[in-house]
Amino acid sequence: MNQVNMNRDHKISGHKGLGKDHLQGQMEWLLADGEGAYSLYPVNACLQRKYHGLFMVSMNPPVERTLLLQKLHLIWKDDQGSLVLTPDQKAPGEPLSSHVEAFRADPFPATTWQAGPVLVTMEVVVGHGRKPTGVRLTVESQREGVLVIEPYMTLRDHHQVHDQADYLYEVRVEGPQMTLHDLKSDFRWYLHTDLPFFHQPHMTPVYHYANEAYRGLDAFDRSFVPGRYEVHVAGGQRRVATIMASAQGQVLAFEDLLEEETQRLDRLYGLAGATTPLDKVLCKAADHFVVDRASTGKKSILAGFPWFTDWGRDTMIALPGLTLATGRYDEARQILDSFLAYEKEGIIPNIFPDGGVDPLYNTADGTLWLFWCLYQYVLATDDWAYVEGHWDQLCHIVTAHLQGTMNDIGVHDNGLLWAGSEGTQLTWMDVKIDGWVPTPRHGYAVELNGLWYNALRTMAFLGDRLGKPTGSFEADADRLQRAFLEHFCSDRGGLVDWVREGDRSKVVAPNQLLAISLPFSIVENPDLAQAILKQVEEVLSDGVSRSAVEI
Repeated sequence: MNQVNMNRDHKISGHKGLGKDHLQGQMEWLLADGEGAYSLYPVNACLQRKYHGLFMVSMNPPVERTLLLQKLHLIWKDDQGSLVLTPDQKAPGEPLSSHVEAFRADPFPATTWQAGPVLVTMEVVVGHGRKPTGVRLTVESQREGVLVIEPYMTLRDHHQVHDQADYLYEVRVEGPQMTLHDLKSDFRWYLHTDLPFFHQPHMTPVYHYANEAYRGLDAFDRSFVPGRYEVHVAGGQRRVATIMASAQGQVLAFEDLLEEETQRLDRLYGLAGATTPLDKVLCKAADHFVVDRASTGKKSILAGFPWFTDWGRDTMIALPGLTLATGRYDEARQILDSFLAYEKEGIIPNIFPDGGVDPLYNTADGTLWLFWCLYQYVLATDDWAYVEGHWDQLCHIVTAHLQGTMNDIGVHDNGLLWAGSEGTQLTWMDVKIDGWVPTPRHGYAVELNGLWYNALRTMAFLGDRLGKPTGSFEADADRLQRAFLEHFCSDRGGLVDWVREGDRSKVVAPNQLLAISLPFSIVENPDLAQAILKQVEEVLSDGVSRSAVEI
């Protein structure tokens, strides 16, 4: 996602040969509601992908995300004619003219369009939880005219496009509130504004998502327009209008929503000790990923926007940065609780699917990252009571790995941790296409054994502080370390990526860094550590580590 200056208005201009319109089309902003839903919108309001939209709700937080208001289509009309400020692309390759003059992202995103004598600014605030999304439009014009606003309404999963010829919606306007009622599902959602409304229901022409076409996915969509709102402006006048979108029928003024969100962010800045502009930008960005999980009544972490849900591996890796570094200790506990609540046979979920169905457990490293998280947690909080409360479950997880558990995950007689079989994908390199695994890594994987060693030493560290027996953890870690050095050391220096049944990987991979970078590193020899770093340098490309390079 392209970034812009976060602390002042950003004037849009061409860059390295890219035209102004093209550059605007690549910029987008994101705001999240803390329940998995989000507003993801292009700076120029020209829709480029199916995930673009202003108002969305999560029907089963943080999943089952449903788009309700995709766009406010803006048209300026005066005695000189009409001008579309936010055009749609009707066909692949169709050029789009944009009139964006400026954009700012802080404290909340705002785009300004200029068309001759008129300036139109749209600011957006997304409420946290079940609060509405608010839009404030400011119109300034040197001559008389009207800003026409057409809301693009829809009711679809954010992964889908609308392929029907029509919608079965009932539209009811009572005073400032418009209610849309989907007759199929009996779902209702609302727009609230003091602007005059002109009922003229119709379907938009089909429009094209260039980004989805590039990804090879369905790229055509359409929306329902119930009618239009109008902002009438006299020459030399400045008008301000607000539109609130809600799934609860709540009437909350834009200014009140703005104040609530400003105060909420200020509280987060206080917890994090964020004082500089960069601190605050990072703190606000971190907040997007911390979400409610309805199934546990506690917090979780989304692996990414727009399409990811909460994944075990990603959650455990991100938890210290998103919650401990920002002072959100209670939420850190809740996130750990959410995944421990779904622990099964010693494994935490790999993914909670977007459909709200049972979690999937196809991961060997997510559970091991949990121990790294717990170590970081106690260092940050000194909350040993939390570890004490989960001690029996942690011991159960270790025992399950020692005795063997689902997906052929278990410790072999040599002390090494084995994971998977042919056709499985249990590490972070988990792509699987129609049953084909492009990067098979079943067997003894280098980072899994580094993480397993760290888990055993972490248990010994925690247990020692709690007065628990730790001898078995230490003995298993010692046995693992000896076997690891025997099996993984490469003739070229460094470590091989995986070992299985007399076969060893023939690639150099950055996964070996986890053998020297965890709190309890399985490689303690400084010469071997240097050899690992040297090997990893071989897979650097323009300063970025690639997944693997053939030897």
